Amino acid sequence: MSNPNNERRSITPGELLTASIVVVGAVLSFWISTSTRLTALEIRIGVQEETNKQVNNKLDKLQDGINEIKVTLQNKQDRPTIGGTGNLK
Repeated sequence: MSNPNNERRSITPGELLTASIVVVGAVLSFWISTSTRLTALEIRIGVQEETNKQVNNKLDKLQDGINEIKVTLQNKQDRPTIGGTGNLK
């Protein structure tokens, strides 16, 4: 609709207050949503880090076992045989 008097209409205090409430509500909604997502991600990362620690501990134990087996096999290879022929190859 056009203004018949060609006068410029100003924003009323009620319209300004309503627009301000909408903007503040949108910002708060965004802030809460982002905060909730970040909290959920922090929890997931914490669980993932704990799982990684457990897996690393298991891998360390496996590597220690493999190293022990290698040393045992190396010691058996270095022993002279009964016939005195040296290394078994």
